[in-house]
Amino acid sequence: MNPQTLVVTIPNITPSLFNQLRSDYGLELSCPCSTISIPYKAFVSNEVSFDPVCTSIFTSRQWIEALYLVNPSEYTLNDFRSTGSSQVSKDFL
Repeated sequence: MNPQTLVVTIPNITPSLFNQLRSDYGLELSCPCSTISIPYKAFVSNEVSFDPVCTSIFTSRQWIEALYLVNPSEYTLNDFRSTGSSQVSKDFL
Protein backbone atom coordinates (compact mmCIF):
# COMPACT_ATOMS: atom_id res chain seq x y z
CA MET A 1 0.00 0.00 0.00
CA ASN A 2 1.41 3.38 -1.02
CA PRO A 3 0.92 6.38 1.25
CA GLN A 4 -1.39 8.96 -0.21
CA THR A 5 -1.37 12.67 0.34
CA LEU A 6 -4.60 14.45 1.08
CA VAL A 7 -4.58 18.19 0.47
CA VAL A 8 -7.11 20.18 2.45
CA THR A 9 -7.22 23.93 1.96
CA ILE A 10 -8.54 26.04 4.81
CA PRO A 11 -8.93 29.70 3.80
CA ASN A 12 -8.49 32.37 6.47
CA ILE A 13 -7.16 29.94 9.06
CA THR A 14 -6.89 31.27 12.59
CA PRO A 15 -3.81 30.82 14.77
CA SER A 16 -5.78 28.68 17.24
CA LEU A 17 -7.00 26.32 14.50
CA PHE A 18 -3.49 26.07 13.07
CA ASN A 19 -2.13 25.21 16.54
CA GLN A 20 -4.82 22.55 16.98
CA LEU A 21 -4.01 21.00 13.59
CA ARG A 22 -0.28 21.13 14.38
CA SER A 23 -1.02 19.30 17.64
CA ASP A 24 -3.11 16.66 15.83
CA TYR A 25 -0.89 16.09 12.77
CA GLY A 26 2.57 17.21 13.89
CA LEU A 27 5.13 17.65 11.13
CA GLU A 28 2.79 16.12 8.55
CA LEU A 29 0.98 19.44 8.51
CA SER A 30 2.35 21.99 6.09
CA CYS A 31 1.40 25.53 5.37
CA PRO A 32 2.48 26.52 1.86
CA CYS A 33 1.15 30.02 2.26
CA SER A 34 2.67 32.62 0.00
CA THR A 35 1.87 35.37 2.49
CA ILE A 36 2.27 34.48 6.13
CA SER A 37 2.04 37.94 7.61
CA ILE A 38 -0.56 40.63 7.91
CA PRO A 39 0.19 43.86 6.05
CA TYR A 40 0.73 46.82 8.36
CA LYS A 41 -2.13 48.70 6.74
CA ALA A 42 -4.50 46.05 8.11
CA PHE A 43 -3.93 47.11 11.72
CA VAL A 44 -1.81 50.29 11.80
CA SER A 45 -2.83 53.75 10.79
CA ASN A 46 -0.96 57.03 10.96
CA GLU A 47 -2.46 60.45 11.25
CA VAL A 48 0.02 63.29 11.11
CA SER A 49 -0.83 66.70 12.43
CA PHE A 50 1.47 69.64 12.87
CA ASP A 51 1.54 72.06 15.75
CA PRO A 52 0.44 75.54 14.59
CA VAL A 53 3.92 76.87 15.34
CA CYS A 54 5.45 74.35 12.93
CA THR A 55 3.20 75.48 10.11
CA SER A 56 3.54 79.20 10.70
CA ILE A 57 5.40 81.60 8.42
CA PHE A 58 8.02 82.06 11.16
CA THR A 59 9.44 78.58 10.53
CA SER A 60 9.67 78.91 6.77
CA ARG A 61 13.07 78.84 5.09
CA GLN A 62 12.45 82.34 3.69
CA TRP A 63 11.83 83.81 7.16
CA ILE A 64 14.84 82.09 8.75
CA GLU A 65 17.17 83.17 5.95
CA ALA A 66 15.88 86.74 6.29
CA LEU A 67 17.19 86.79 9.87
CA TYR A 68 20.76 86.32 8.71
CA LEU A 69 21.83 89.79 7.72
CA VAL A 70 25.07 90.75 6.03
CA ASN A 71 25.81 93.43 8.62
CA PRO A 72 23.52 93.20 11.68
CA SER A 73 25.43 95.98 13.43
CA GLU A 74 23.68 98.44 11.10
CA TYR A 75 20.53 98.01 13.19
CA THR A 76 19.92 99.26 16.72
CA LEU A 77 19.63 96.91 19.67
CA ASN A 78 15.88 97.57 19.78
CA ASP A 79 15.51 96.22 16.25
CA PHE A 80 14.72 92.49 16.28
CA ARG A 81 16.76 91.98 13.11
CA SER A 82 19.98 92.71 15.02
CA THR A 83 19.51 89.70 17.34
CA GLY A 84 17.02 87.56 15.41
CA SER A 85 19.60 85.19 13.97
CA SER A 86 20.88 84.31 17.44
CA GLN A 87 17.35 83.47 18.58
CA VAL A 88 16.63 80.91 15.87
CA SER A 89 16.53 77.37 17.20
CA LYS A 90 19.12 75.07 15.64
CA ASP A 91 16.27 72.61 15.01
CA PHE A 92 14.94 74.90 12.28
CA LEU A 93 18.20 75.04 10.36
